[in-house]
Amino acid sequence: MAPSSGDDQQIAQITMLLEEEIRLRKMKEDEVARQVSKQQGLQSQIDQLQKALGRSGKALKMKEEEVSKFMDQLANATQKIAAQHKEKSQSHMKQRVKVIDPDTGRELAPAQAYQEDLIDWRTFCQLQGQECDWEEVTITGPEGMSTMFHDRKSGNRINVAEAIHKGLGTQADLDRYRAGNITIVELATKLSGHSGAKNPDGTPAVEETLPVSGVIVEGTGQRLRIRVAHSRGLLESNAAHRLLQAQAATGGIVDVANGRRLSLQQAAERGLINWSSIAHLSTAQKAYTGFEDPLLSGGRLSVTGALRCGKVTRVDALHFLRHST
Repeated sequence: MAPSSGDDQQIAQITMLLEEEIRLRKMKEDEVARQVSKQQGLQSQIDQLQKALGRSGKALKMKEEEVSKFMDQLANATQKIAAQHKEKSQSHMKQRVKVIDPDTGRELAPAQAYQEDLIDWRTFCQLQGQECDWEEVTITGPEGMSTMFHDRKSGNRINVAEAIHKGLGTQADLDRYRAGNITIVELATKLSGHSGAKNPDGTPAVEETLPVSGVIVEGTGQRLRIRVAHSRGLLESNAAHRLLQAQAATGGIVDVANGRRLSLQQAAERGLINWSSIAHLSTAQKAYTGFEDPLLSGGRLSVTGALRCGKVTRVDALHFLRHST
């Protein structure tokens, strides 16, 4: 018996359902395959990242070992440098110059030998030069540029302007150094405070290069101050004034009782000069401390600079320079 039209319709419906189920199953299988492939790709990326981290860890460890090795080398080098510096310092101490006192056989440092008049100033500077290595440097600070003397052996520094302001040297000394008439060793030694000598008995003495500090009365040997000698008629007014000018221009009024240098104020207080003389001697004192520079705040002029600016007469300038050289 042939199938009816109703049976054909049922067969067609069943076929469509089967095809739809096959299509859905295929879609699910494809989705599962995609998910599996994606997971495999992620796992591959994870594996690659783990390998990269492993390589980075090894590289980091190698760098840490290199840094540690470098730090050890740096520590060793620092120790060697410190040891060499200590050895050099000890060697420098061992090589200090000594002066033998021919009368007692004592070993004296150059400064002590100079103070006891066993050596002269030039010899003292030469011996000091063997222990020092001075150089001139320029330092720029908040107040501008300043000249310094630096000892490369000891590290000591001298501010030239401050030393001159303290009376350890003069502007004329600096001018002579600039002109090449004295060495940096001589000027640095003086600015260090080694400018005064002493007698063998330890009392201060007036240096031979200083201007006349007083008058000795012939017959009695009595030493008189310039002011007293003038009051007794032993010195004319002009001569007394010039002698006091020379003292003020080279570091201060000299007290013949002890050889000490005094400022004009101190000299007046001790009766070495009249109070009225301060005004007349102030220009001479500036030849030692420096004249005010009208173009530079806080600056100082030498005698020659002051002469060019009209702050001192030619006659006075020559008089000051004659006693400062």
